[in-house]
Amino acid sequence: MLLVGEHEEDGWIQSTFTLTYRVAWEQLLLAVYGAYRYFSDPEVLVDGKPVEIGTPEDILTIAEDRNIMLRGISTVITAPLMISFYNQVQFVNVSVAAVNDEFRDTDYEKYNKSMGQLMDSMEIMMHLPAPTAEEEPTVSDTPAAQEAAPDTDEVSTQAPAGDEPPADEAQHATEELFASDEDAQERPIAEDAQPAEEEPTVSDTPAAQEAAPDTDEVSTQAPAGDEPPADEAQHDDEQVSPLSRLSMELGIPQPPA
Repeated sequence: MLLVGEHEEDGWIQSTFTLTYRVAWEQLLLAVYGAYRYFSDPEVLVDGKPVEIGTPEDILTIAEDRNIMLRGISTVITAPLMISFYNQVQFVNVSVAAVNDEFRDTDYEKYNKSMGQLMDSMEIMMHLPAPTAEEEPTVSDTPAAQEAAPDTDEVSTQAPAGDEPPADEAQHATEELFASDEDAQERPIAEDAQPAEEEPTVSDTPAAQEAAPDTDEVSTQAPAGDEPPADEAQHDDEQVSPLSRLSMELGIPQPPA
């Protein structure tokens, strides 16, 4: 903001600032809302009438009117302060009580250094996004839900639900499991690695043995196909001379008989 002028009157420094831009009523409310927390015993007046403020968020719901004032003891300059904003008007009136050395015997330059940064901050607040409403607590976070919910420590001391064994039985079972693992590690591998019994094949079953013919009987039957009997084959071998047999082995052609 720009300081237009200042003068002292009845122990108060009266001054006027001008906004950089014209703003709407909602933006004036944002400035009052932002500065409200930096006042001790703050009071909000709309068109000269006090407005009851429960929480700072209530300021943002004030209906539009001609002007709005914020007054109280400023915790920034540690002095009583009154700031008046006017709807659809670009200037702001400020009154500061000359209760300390900073505002006694002041002039334009000193006063501008004391109040310029504070007024600039309020103008910046006019252009910040409006705060969103606080999230409502979920059902589980309400006091009634927390009282109704069972204590987790108490639930853990109760009997286990479902088919879970009690803690003593579970510990005993765990000890047995570890003991069996130790026995398995100490036992030689040869004792455990016993060959599995082979299942008999189809040919080894009694039914298959009865159905299969005896090989001795098959050999005594007549030879199959064109193979000559053993006696005839032996007789033919006896008729071949040693010379002919040698020639046949060497691959020499034989004369016709």
